[in-house]
Amino acid sequence: MRSHLLSLSVLILLLPAIYLGCSKDDYLPGLTGNMIGYIYTFDEFGSLLGDRSHVKITALGMDESYSTHSNSKGRFVLEDIPTGTYELHFEKEGFGVLKQFGVQHLGGKPTILLNNRSEEQAYILYEMPATIIDHLNIVNDSISCEFTFAIANPPSSFLLKAYFSSSDNFTRQNAAYIENVRIWQTDGKYWGKFYFNETPFSPGETVYYKACRFTANSVFRPPMQNWNVVGVDTYFDYELNETIYPNLGDESDEYSFIFPE
Repeated sequence: MRSHLLSLSVLILLLPAIYLGCSKDDYLPGLTGNMIGYIYTFDEFGSLLGDRSHVKITALGMDESYSTHSNSKGRFVLEDIPTGTYELHFEKEGFGVLKQFGVQHLGGKPTILLNNRSEEQAYILYEMPATIIDHLNIVNDSISCEFTFAIANPPSSFLLKAYFSSSDNFTRQNAAYIENVRIWQTDGKYWGKFYFNETPFSPGETVYYKACRFTANSVFRPPMQNWNVVGVDTYFDYELNETIYPNLGDESDEYSFIFPE
């Protein structure tokens, strides 16, 4: 009996020494696994491109980074990625850069990116808009627009993201009000309407504004599929404390109008 108690006492004394002598890598399994996902590419007016290859996908970890490229259908596989938390970057020349932060990868089995039980999700990249905004004019709540297009047959409608401020020479980052507006081609010009819900402006006040070309496809149906895909095309930058839209074109000149009654 005494010998058993003595052996147990020695074991208890040795356990802390064994634990303290182990590094983090000694008791955490070195699991690896693939990260799998899809990327869809669109032109600047929101038309799905047939070839979605050559998008570079990079997983940035604590100490290392891992890269791969999408195939023609947009599928990609980051192979043998160690367990950890990653920041993903999606890049292709001529397209906006998309980022996703805090991606958990357990290793040991594939991580299906953006997968959930109710709907399929996928990352989206848009061509950077080449359309130039030549002039904007707002009267009451209606806007008329003039553009220089990089293509011969522009679409009949598309989106603008408009920024408003009570002060001139403002930046997009300190705009007092932001609204998306769909504009439509009529008689060779583009027209749209604002709704101005809960703005900080008063009737009769001079308001300054500018706009950017903007593309968004929150839900779409890929070819040869019978279900919709939810697109992820923006991200929140915690350092800048703002939502980033990598699919914004160059901003227009600044204009002003009198806020309507």
